Amino acid sequence: MSLITKLNKQVSKKGYMILSLTSVISILTFSIVTRMFSSSVQEFAAVASLANYTKAKYLAMSSLEVVHSFLRKGKLDRMYEYGFLPESMPIPFGEQVGNSPSIIRYTAYEQTGKINVNELVGVFTGQESGKTREMLNQLSETLGINNDIWDAVVDYIDADSTNMPAGAEQQDYENLDPPRKIKNARLHSLEELLFVPGFNRRLLYDDLRSDEKKQEFSDSFFTEEEKLVVDEENDFKLVNCITTVLPYMWPSVQEADKININSANINVIMSLTADMTRDIAKKIIVERLKKTGGRFKSITELSQIPVLKANSLEGFTIYNILAKRITDKDRIFKVVAEATVGSQTAVVMSIYDVIQRKVVQYYE
Repeated sequence: MSLITKLNKQVSKKGYMILSLTSVISILTFSIVTRMFSSSVQEFAAVASLANYTKAKYLAMSSLEVVHSFLRKGKLDRMYEYGFLPESMPIPFGEQVGNSPSIIRYTAYEQTGKINVNELVGVFTGQESGKTREMLNQLSETLGINNDIWDAVVDYIDADSTNMPAGAEQQDYENLDPPRKIKNARLHSLEELLFVPGFNRRLLYDDLRSDEKKQEFSDSFFTEEEKLVVDEENDFKLVNCITTVLPYMWPSVQEADKININSANINVIMSLTADMTRDIAKKIIVERLKKTGGRFKSITELSQIPVLKANSLEGFTIYNILAKRITDKDRIFKVVAEATVGSQTAVVMSIYDVIQRKVVQYYE
């Protein structure tokens, strides 16, 4: 073999090695660049999502403050009359992300038209409140649930360690799986009821009517006015009949457990007295809807409703009994503001006292 042939073979081997090494470097470089690009894309998407959520959050907070401003400065009867309360339609706002505009919406529901679970235990006595328990028992009967569940709520709130007949104290909570602590203080939200034995999400959030009851309602004859009275989707959910307003928000103990007749639904109105029937409750709401803004200016207007002039089992007219248990004044609003930017949605909530003109609770 000639020297030239040997040199050519050596050159060929070196060229092959260089080519192979170059190929490996190119593949590794491409792989690294691809991974870096993929990582950059993911980081960009994460940053974009965070940016959209931040925008949505501040939009929701701004919407919440606008509602607070109207509640603080506006006339509530006018706001009801012109449809500002209780909830808005989705409102396009700000920049468009992709094919979707930014959206804000809010709800502002008055809370004192519901039975206040925190009033189950007296502020000064620390004992069960007979009046509030009576209303909750009536509500339980109307919704078809066991009224023994309120025993456990009394024990959850009160400071003593004595069990109610169907209640639960610390030892009972320690025996749960998993064990938990009893609060022995007022509830700050309805969701806390899920910690109380006997409560679950279905009981709190679902329509509690049986199939038979639903059929009964669908077969019932309603006038056009009465069709506006019952909100079948919401009135039979426990969460829409009770609240957890803190007692210190009230100017006097005498007002604390009064129900706002202007915002109470049919099942709460039925819970006001044992003499109340569904037909009477429907009549109250029908008369309420006829008023400007769908609200009574004064509870004395109820005295003109014929069915309320009838004598009750206690010898008084139904109106006389109701007058001691109701108010026509709005006071505590639960305001929820929601904003959507792109695929991100932010929700903020407050409890607003229109008498004190301030936010007393805030949640994100």
